[in-house]
Amino acid sequence: MDKHEAILPLQLKELKLSCFNMYWQDNNNIAMQHSGSYSKYLSSLCSIEIERRHQNRLKRRLKESKLPSNKTLSGFDFKSNIKINPTQIVALAQSDSWVRKGNNIIIFGASGLGKTHIASAIGYS
Repeated sequence: MDKHEAILPLQLKELKLSCFNMYWQDNNNIAMQHSGSYSKYLSSLCSIEIERRHQNRLKRRLKESKLPSNKTLSGFDFKSNIKINPTQIVALAQSDSWVRKGNNIIIFGASGLGKTHIASAIGYS
């Protein structure tokens, strides 16, 4: 092990690049076996780091949202309230354009109709 291989884990920890730290040796071995370029090697590590950070951010935001868990649209009984338009609810859940535009959704009605269930399902989607 050369000097750079010994210090690299410490540098990656300092830079808070945990995925780089976990996968650099495996990717290094693959790059050496296949005579890969440095940029390909670095790009591969960056992709892993970005994906891990995205997943961690998503987990953190779901936890912070305090949405009730296990609420899905497939678990909601639309037949129990005929005034709820399932097509409209599914469209909101499948599209994020309303989020990107900064629009809000207002769900109102009497108690026990499933407002929280629908809102949580849309949020998880």
